Amino acid sequence: MNFFRKIFRSKKRSRAHTDAQRYVSDYNEARGYYNNADDKGDYKISRDDAFLPPRFPEANTNRPMSAPPSPIGISDYPTYNFRTGHSAVSRLPDNVLDRIFTFVCPHATDHSYLSAEETATEAGCMLCDMRDLARCGTVNRRWHRIAEPLQYTSIRLDSVHYCGLEEELETKRKRGSFFQKKHEAPVEVPEMRMRLLYRTFQENERIACLVQYLRVPYMTRETCIADHARLVSLTPEMRYCDMAEGVYSDDNTCVGLKAILYARCPELRKMTWTTGSEKNFADLWQQQPWRNLEVVKLDSMRIENGDLLRVLNSLPALHDLTLKSLPWITDNIFTPTFAGSFPALQTLILDDLETLSSAALLSYLNRPIVSASLTSLSILNTPLPPGSLASILLAATSLESLHYATTVTRAFSDSSPEPLRSTSLRKLHYEITPCASVKGLSTPTPSYYHYLASSILSQSLPQLCALYVRESEFVDRLEGHLVSFSVPLTVHTKSADHLDWSKFLIPATSDPSDTSGGHNGHAGLEVKAVWEMPRNSLVADFGDKRMSGFLQAWGEGELLVPPSPGFRRDPVGSRPGSRGSEYGRDQQSPGPRLMLAVPGSPRQGGFGGLVMPSPGFGKKERRGSRQDLWR
Repeated sequence: MNFFRKIFRSKKRSRAHTDAQRYVSDYNEARGYYNNADDKGDYKISRDDAFLPPRFPEANTNRPMSAPPSPIGISDYPTYNFRTGHSAVSRLPDNVLDRIFTFVCPHATDHSYLSAEETATEAGCMLCDMRDLARCGTVNRRWHRIAEPLQYTSIRLDSVHYCGLEEELETKRKRGSFFQKKHEAPVEVPEMRMRLLYRTFQENERIACLVQYLRVPYMTRETCIADHARLVSLTPEMRYCDMAEGVYSDDNTCVGLKAILYARCPELRKMTWTTGSEKNFADLWQQQPWRNLEVVKLDSMRIENGDLLRVLNSLPALHDLTLKSLPWITDNIFTPTFAGSFPALQTLILDDLETLSSAALLSYLNRPIVSASLTSLSILNTPLPPGSLASILLAATSLESLHYATTVTRAFSDSSPEPLRSTSLRKLHYEITPCASVKGLSTPTPSYYHYLASSILSQSLPQLCALYVRESEFVDRLEGHLVSFSVPLTVHTKSADHLDWSKFLIPATSDPSDTSGGHNGHAGLEVKAVWEMPRNSLVADFGDKRMSGFLQAWGEGELLVPPSPGFRRDPVGSRPGSRGSEYGRDQQSPGPRLMLAVPGSPRQGGFGGLVMPSPGFGKKERRGSRQDLWR
């Protein structure tokens, strides 16, 4: 019996071998291969000489197709198999791959202490960017090792997809599933995403220790406080987290969340205290749950000078402080006492402090350690006269950014004021508006802006490159003067009737009488209007004569021409956009597009290369306004 079984198996093998030979023969004949007759009975399959590259000699045309080409005697070129060899991406260093992944998901590199609303952008869909980064981490182990810290260091839980995918997902959610009962309420998407993230942290403690920044939408963090508390309890390395407003005011509904922050998040770097949290703030110098705090904001609190100084001196890493609406704070806050002295900071914001005087602030700035460290100062709605800015700039020798906003009732009183002087100031917000109670024939603000323009034309601010004013005709005060600027100056103007800033550029000139770069043929400063794609709207002030270069005649009306690739861009770097952006980007570099006004009549083609918008330009509009606020 075993003998006949062996014979049957041998016949079966020979039949299968014959079928395989017939299949190989048919395959090679269909592709121009044939049996070489010179082989004398050898049935090895070989290529036709016409199908071979010219570098192969005729002696090698009689080799079997199943064998690889011999590297000896064939060619001097390297025989690298591009089909099965390693790709060029696998030879990239880790830092280059990490840099590439940052362009896949730009918001993953956001390590600032700003909320989800302040860091929102329309450069693309951030949920889709995070999904693409997660898929990059599944390619191989090396990519996973590089992409995982980038994916979980800065997490952002958005409510909706800011792209066309949200409509498809919304349709699927309304359709429901077989396992969902009809009487069950629909699942809130942000809440479900938070629960899934909590499950991931429970299953992998190593990933939970990577989280340092967590941004949650406003309505989600206000309604899902319990889920938020459970999520924060698993992240011991948390540095910044969007929290409900009740945490800052010690509300009873957020007691559990704040207790978890005290116990489980010792590395917190930013905290805010508002009305109702005076006792916990005063006890902070005795119980220090967050010794590494860097940014502190105090809003509408009734606290004494001594308690404030004790707490501030107990935070060695503090460099950013905001004092807003503190009625009990007096000028003695800047005077050294037994409780300590006011610490030296990098950023100081004084907002609505009615009891503060310019003499007290100057005594603080005259300290050498303060003048060397302070780089940003904001004075908002504080009774410090505009004439005191000259003394403040002289005292703060390292100041790079100054924000001054106030309301005035009278014109500038000093007939010969000292001009603003600073060799380090680069950004200036000079926002002076008339008081609402003033009802006169003329407004008092032009005299203040005349004082600012004279200071700029005197070249006492050589490093100034960004200026924000609340006078729409301010650039007319600078145009045509015979002065030279070492750096280009960008002027942002806005009146009380407009919501967006109008942007103008004054190029740097080495020779004040040089007119080669101008287009009007006259000497002096040349002001160019710059149009930037707005983030939230297309509202702009086109009433100015310099903005006429952006209007193109189409039919009987005027059409706003969208930017096209090739225009100059904003010199200040901006956040790189994602690949899902539909507008506001080009192929050269990330960031918003800018256009410069070019003289000439729109009907004569004086646009400098502006093109008509494509028919589908209006269809690429983001449809996020149709989403519910609670989602």
